[in-house]
Formats: sequence, C-alpha cells, structure tokens
Amino acid sequence: AHRNRKIFAVGMGFAEHVAAYMVHRLSICGFTVFNSVHFYDYMIFREQGEGMVSNLEPSLMLAVSQSGESNIVLNDVTRAKQQGFKIIAFTGADSTLVRMSDVHFIINETKQAFVGDMPNTFFGKVIIAFEELTGEYLRRQREAAENKICYTQMKNTLRVLPCYNWDSKQTRFF
Repeated sequence: AHRNRKIFAVGMGFAEHVAAYMVHRLSICGFTVFNSVHFYDYMIFREQGEGMVSNLEPSLMLAVSQSGESNIVLNDVTRAKQQGFKIIAFTGADSTLVRMSDVHFIINETKQAFVGDMPNTFFGKVIIAFEELTGEYLRRQREAAENKICYTQMKNTLRVLPCYNWDSKQTRFF
C-alpha cells in the first residue's frame, strides 16, 4: 500500500545508520524512501498560518531508537503523526517512542551502553528483524500478484468454455 508513497526512516547516532540501511533496502525493492531529512524540514513542509502543512500524502515512517527517547527522533515522529503518517518503531525498551507508534518492535530489551568491550546487539537485531519483515511483505505481495494472474487466467478460460456457466459470486478457486 505504501509502495507508491514516500516513506521516511529516522534514527540518530548508530540508529541513523540502521535507518540508512532500511532506506537502501527498500529503495532496491522499488519504494521511495528518505532518511537524513528531518521531518520538519522546509523541503517537506511549508508554513501556513500558525502551523506547518505537509505537501505529502500521509504514508509511513520507520523510527529506530535504542532508548526510544531520542529527542530528534521523537520530534520527527510527532510531526509525522500530526500529518497522519503511520509509525513503525524499532526500539530496545518500553518508551515514549513505543507509545507514539502504531506498530512497535521491542528488540533486545536491555539497558546496554557503548562502554568498554560489552557487545551491543540491538542494531544488528533490528536489521535482522527488518529483513524478516520486508521479506515476508514482499513474499505476500508476490503471491497476491501471482494469484491475481492465475485467477484472471482461469476466469477467462472458463468463460470461453461452452459447457460452463460462470457465476463469479459462487465459484471459488482458491
């Protein structure tokens, strides 16, 4: 549903690199996706009266934040929500971002910090979860397209058979 609309991915710090990965992956699959553009930038919004008015049709924003409390990410999500965008959040904790999102994934719920030699697996796990979700979405889209083609071909074949009375309301093939 969002393939023909603009999608935004946001994150700060290491999460910004994960958002950039999401952008590259989705753009390879034919989506129009942006990051490194804060949602309140004037290239996306124009001021009108007391508020900002979007020149975009509401679509989807992917938000990545390990803490779920990054001010820049929360500001972008707030503006996107005001414009009617759906929010999918990837975070490491029950947080403000989780409460603001339409769909959220809490991944590797820990209070890890970038100190010493302790591994931080949050960002890698976000990419793996994102890949699994993207793969499933694309598989379902492909199957739906194949079923539509098969259904149309079968329907057209049955219509030309003289001994078959086609009734689309009662006949099911799948």
